[in-house]
Amino acid sequence: RCFQGQYVTEPFSMLSHVWLWLEPGATLTFATDSNVYPIDPYYEYPSAAAYPPPMHGVQRAMIHAYNVTDVGIQGGGVIDGRGLYWHFNMRAAAPECRNSRHRACISRLIAIKT
Repeated sequence: RCFQGQYVTEPFSMLSHVWLWLEPGATLTFATDSNVYPIDPYYEYPSAAAYPPPMHGVQRAMIHAYNVTDVGIQGGGVIDGRGLYWHFNMRAAAPECRNSRHRACISRLIAIKT
């Protein structure tokens, strides 16, 4: 449970039977250090030849839940993934992401795989 206030966190896994509750006035913000976001071994690349896997891999989503049941996020708070920061830094760092809409170069806030 996140009460009213500002929280800065690194990416985390949701476990089975655990719900994240954000009270109104709570803001969950994610770190901008790319070193704390490991490559996601569970990411499934699109099968189309137009979307080859990027050389840098795909970083794990900020909130991820793989092979879990009974999970959720509720409440009136805010999840701030700092999308503009990631959008521009990812495109600047990886040649295959520059001036493209390469699906794997887009930052992911939440990833759920059952």
